[in-house]
Amino acid sequence: MLTAQTVAAYNAAREPQADRSVLCHAPFVSLNFDQSGRVTACCYNRLFVIGTYPEQSVGEIWRGAQARALRQAFLEEAEAPGCDLCFHQLGSGNFASVLMRNFDRHSVGAPAPALDVAAPRVLEFEISNTCNLECVMCSGHWSSSIRANREKLPPLKSPYDRAFAGQLEEFLPALAAARFLGGEPFLIERYYEIWTAIRRRNPQARLSITTNATVLPGRARELLEDLRADIVVSLDGISAATYERVREGARFDTVMENLDYFVDYTRRRGTVTTLAVCPMTYNWKELPALQEFAQRRSLGLYFNTVLRPVEASLAGLPLGELAEVIGHLERAGPGAGAPPAHREQWDGLLSQLRAWQGEKREEARLCAEMAARVRAYAVPRAAAEAAAAGDGLLLPLVAALRIETERAAAASPGELRDVHLRMPPGTWSGEGAPRVRDVVLALHALCRYLDAEEGQAAARAGTAVAEEQARLRESLDDLDGAAGDGRAERLEELGRWMRARVEAGEGLALVNWMRRLVGVFEGDLGLALDFGGEMRRRLARRLGGARAAPDAEARAQVAGYFETLLREQMAQLLLSADGEPSAPEGDGAARPPIRDGRDLARVLEAMYLFHSCARPSADHARFRRRLDSCLDSVEATGHTAVACRMLESADLSRSYGYLVSAPEDWLLSAIEALD
Repeated sequence: MLTAQTVAAYNAAREPQADRSVLCHAPFVSLNFDQSGRVTACCYNRLFVIGTYPEQSVGEIWRGAQARALRQAFLEEAEAPGCDLCFHQLGSGNFASVLMRNFDRHSVGAPAPALDVAAPRVLEFEISNTCNLECVMCSGHWSSSIRANREKLPPLKSPYDRAFAGQLEEFLPALAAARFLGGEPFLIERYYEIWTAIRRRNPQARLSITTNATVLPGRARELLEDLRADIVVSLDGISAATYERVREGARFDTVMENLDYFVDYTRRRGTVTTLAVCPMTYNWKELPALQEFAQRRSLGLYFNTVLRPVEASLAGLPLGELAEVIGHLERAGPGAGAPPAHREQWDGLLSQLRAWQGEKREEARLCAEMAARVRAYAVPRAAAEAAAAGDGLLLPLVAALRIETERAAAASPGELRDVHLRMPPGTWSGEGAPRVRDVVLALHALCRYLDAEEGQAAARAGTAVAEEQARLRESLDDLDGAAGDGRAERLEELGRWMRARVEAGEGLALVNWMRRLVGVFEGDLGLALDFGGEMRRRLARRLGGARAAPDAEARAQVAGYFETLLREQMAQLLLSADGEPSAPEGDGAARPPIRDGRDLARVLEAMYLFHSCARPSADHARFRRRLDSCLDSVEATGHTAVACRMLESADLSRSYGYLVSAPEDWLLSAIEALD
């Protein structure tokens, strides 16, 4: 939540005539239409949907309960849902680029903010992804070319029919401003229908069209001459090489020719041409030249905030590189004759970068403190070998753990904690990559430190930690000397997997793997590697060949759901006589005994019935046959005890997701995930 000091500072920076009774006027003056038909108050708030077209008419959406609820939040100075990005920018002191400020001008001369407002004064349109470019920072959601060529996906279907422009007509007489974004607006057919309606009903309304300036059809010029439009040209480089690298498919000389027309047009119509720039890792060195170009041509300047993809975002740079960017922009900022608006944008960008720098410094401090605590915990427990590896080993593990933990804690994709938290590329690559042995032992020390922090210290006393480390060292010694049986190769595969998890900032996955290794396989790394490989081979034969594992999105959904749900409910999954799950008794039923493959089958079957809410049926019978086949394979490998320990530790909870979505290969997929 914003502090009173931040709110006061922002209010002081707002236009003098702006109504300051609410922090943002968007819910009281604006409607934003996106490609799927969802309607929100602005283009930043994607999460709080106030209506959907064509399920509701435009009038029903504006006057509906969701729109009134968002207005109520701002009237009561409560936390407004979905407004994370603007609040983050305000907290960073980036008042110049915060979107909510753009709506202040529409409060001037308007009725005071209230729950019920007669008509919107601002309409924003992002109703199509039709676009001819494949910009590096964009996605198929905003570009039909990326969706078709890069993502290999079918075209998006638009919900906006010919009736849409007609429904807007009742609001056009009161319209003060309308924004048209893409895709590329001059390639979107529905926009021509809306522009025609505005030309007929309210040609004095102030339009804003954000274009990549690569196309300018004759009919677009014809309509523009009868309208009052500000033109926003997306320009991310002042050299052809940089620009064309960022905006794939564009020709810099064509953009410059069309920019000349827009500059001439806006001067004749009394409107403004503005450059919208995305400061990124690819173009930050050209930002001073872009500002000078805008100043020389008397153009407006606006800096977008780029957060994704992380490799394009300045927020994702390591501390040293981010400091270099800040230093360059501080030295090469606008000169004394620059327009105040340019200086304000520049200062806002620097404020944002410094805020990210501060967040990274704080994160580095927290990681260093945690690594020191892990070392202090490990050494007295005869885990000195893990601690002796130094910060080059522990710090990346701690950082990767914190990154994944922060991402998991984010309430929504709109939260920004997962953006600036990024492992530097090449953290554990090349000659600096640590040995698998060192990673395993350090990870064990980290895992047991976390257990102690979570109140499990009694179960992990110093002697127990030392014994576990000894078993791990013995197991690693055996694998180091193994030859000819494939285990040494699988150990190297494990090392590559662990390094990849660190590079990806997936430390939680590593910690959970270590807990499974110690809790299920009792620290016997050789057994764990044998179990996965042998089980895969046997199950592949038994189930009719290897099957493709679920895609990454399916795995993420399964993990998220079952880690939280089944870990809590597993002990209560007991069947009553009629096939329905029985209610837990007292404060929680005891965990069902799991002694052999048949017990394993019974509990898994209980899970199946509990979550499908189904009585035994033909589907259930088919599942039972598949389960029997899988369990026969488990017993044939001699690893029933391991499988039972897996279930007892709730680590097979993820497999239930595969069981529901693809019963044929659920156990095979679970074993793939285990390795």
